[in-house]
Amino acid sequence: MSSLYTVTALNTEGLDISAAVLEMKDLERTVSLRSLPVNAAIPLYCSKFISPDEMCFQCEEDTVLLETIGAECLSCPKVVLRTHSVDQLCLALYTVDKAYYRARVLSVDESTCQVFFIDYGNKETVPHSSLFDIPQSLANHPVCGIPAAFHNTVPTAETGWSDSTIKSLSAIMSPDAALAVTATSHRVNGVYPVRVSCGAVDVRSKFEGECCEEEAGLALGRPWYPVSEPLTMFVSVSVSPKEFYVQRGSDEAALAALQALVDQTEQVALKTVNVGDYCVGMSLENEGLFRAQVLAVAEDVSTVKFIDYGNTEDIATSTLYAMAPALYTLPVYAVQCTLEGDHDEGVCAKFVEEVCYADAEVSITPLAYTDEVCTVSVSIGDVDVKELLAA
Repeated sequence: MSSLYTVTALNTEGLDISAAVLEMKDLERTVSLRSLPVNAAIPLYCSKFISPDEMCFQCEEDTVLLETIGAECLSCPKVVLRTHSVDQLCLALYTVDKAYYRARVLSVDESTCQVFFIDYGNKETVPHSSLFDIPQSLANHPVCGIPAAFHNTVPTAETGWSDSTIKSLSAIMSPDAALAVTATSHRVNGVYPVRVSCGAVDVRSKFEGECCEEEAGLALGRPWYPVSEPLTMFVSVSVSPKEFYVQRGSDEAALAALQALVDQTEQVALKTVNVGDYCVGMSLENEGLFRAQVLAVAEDVSTVKFIDYGNTEDIATSTLYAMAPALYTLPVYAVQCTLEGDHDEGVCAKFVEEVCYADAEVSITPLAYTDEVCTVSVSIGDVDVKELLAA
């Protein structure tokens, strides 16, 4: 939320301009976040390292964008914020170099705010007079900073991480060193849990004696494909233009091996069932056991999504079983997609029955990822699906 100030003249005929009334309006500002593929190592640079559970990364390809943002922060008009609230986006004056950067308000006191510089990861407490409205043009740029923490890692000492650990890790996590960063799941409270390697060295090995594994559920690897690169896929389930699922034809053998593993695994009934749990469920429609995720729980019936295909069923809770650790080692094979743009309800039936029906071969081009959903463009042959829907 940013503030915009306009002067509204009320009955000013014959009056001095000082008789005008200052009116303040709050405008919502949002920025898009960088997404990381899950279970895929990519090269990143650590822009800010504070501790194993607080760091920030940047992509090398954002170097030019950061320069552009910096120039716009310097040249844009500076309008001091009149109101302050947590999560408010703004421009903030960084006291170290006296430059302006995009920031998010973390906390508000009577005369100061703690802010998080969203493109770099550092924090600072600044006076209210050092916070300014962020123009929409600056909010249009994606956030370059990627907040992260080492996967499931907590310090063994009650006092936290030792100074020697912070010092040695800071040297490794240098802004000048390219690191191999692997997100182990999607964001948790805005932060990616990650594993980090420097060359052939797992960075965690440098402080393993000072940490322990935090209790956490197992995470499944989600498929991720490069943005803007067309892929030949097959539709596994089609609900609407806003929700359909695709698989690679080359995954057919992997799916068969997965199914054999499910069938060979001893099934242990779940003692408790919670929304979000991964499990193995008995599909009545397909008459077999498949990996699933719980979407809703009633008294004796649970709604589950069979994650490797995308179909949803209401099944007896008594037919849900614990997912063996071995089943977590294989990635999810269905990609949940949403077709770019807005679509009338009237085209849903045509999309499901005539265009992207089950088993249809389509060409999809990933455009963006939001958590586990991929926004895509779709074509059949040389024809864009949006043209087929409009016909």
